[in-house]
Amino acid sequence: MAIMKSLQGKTDESLALLNTTFQLEPQLKADAKQYPELQNLWSNPQFIVLTN
Repeated sequence: MAIMKSLQGKTDESLALLNTTFQLEPQLKADAKQYPELQNLWSNPQFIVLTN
């Protein structure tokens, strides 16, 4: 869902979903930094905090 929201340009919703995802499966943080579908978020300060 986070990827879909990101592609739709709904950054806040995407980040909220990523936060939930990372709480459930922290190992996905590294993957999120590689998904080209999330590339528009890679420089977002909140994304950077979530994935570190």
